Amino acid sequence: MLATAGVLTQLQNLSSGPIVESWAVSASNTNDLTCTLPSGVAAGNLLIVLGLNDYTSFNASSINTPAGYTQLFDYGNVNTDCWVQAWWKIASGSEVAPHITTSPSGYKVGWCLRITGHDASTPIDGYVNQQHTAIQALHTVSGITTLTANCLCLSVFAFDGIFSQSLSFTGGNDWAFIDYHDWPTLSATTGAQGIICQKAMGAAGATGSYQITAGRTDTAASGCIAIKAA
Repeated sequence: MLATAGVLTQLQNLSSGPIVESWAVSASNTNDLTCTLPSGVAAGNLLIVLGLNDYTSFNASSINTPAGYTQLFDYGNVNTDCWVQAWWKIASGSEVAPHITTSPSGYKVGWCLRITGHDASTPIDGYVNQQHTAIQALHTVSGITTLTANCLCLSVFAFDGIFSQSLSFTGGNDWAFIDYHDWPTLSATTGAQGIICQKAMGAAGATGSYQITAGRTDTAASGCIAIKAA
């Protein structure tokens, strides 16, 4: 299992919307994945867990919701051959690392993000998922349409396998890169890999799309979340 952490330096809507303060990423190829908590977690912070997984010989998966979290989606199928997940919770004064269990075992990556500036009672504005069933290198994530002003939008993108090829965040429409991760690192056979990114919105409406370029052709899955401002 691997875990790393970071603090964002991308341009964000500092004055009126939610902010990703810090994040941590973990990875595993067993049934279990404990997602490292990001730095500075305090009571009242919004914690978002974004996950992805890929299997070498399975077309379906079963995944639990980490204790205390609410699931937004667990999305993917035989056509995408990879899955994306999202959960959220409001942090307590004594937070424990979220634990994910899948059946069967397989390659998986999980990010835990700490967010401030969110609506304290109903922080989720909405979410959407997308299948990328075309076998190609360039994938377009359609984004999400927000219902309230000043939302922070997050997106997770999963690509089917690694095969020694990384992903490139091409971007678009002011979407900003947060992190890329693969496990096992640039495996020559299979594994899990993906990207998370963000966009700070002003007025409610469509975020517009962004693009991911892979080093080879294959299918993918993605999901987007909109987080309400306080």
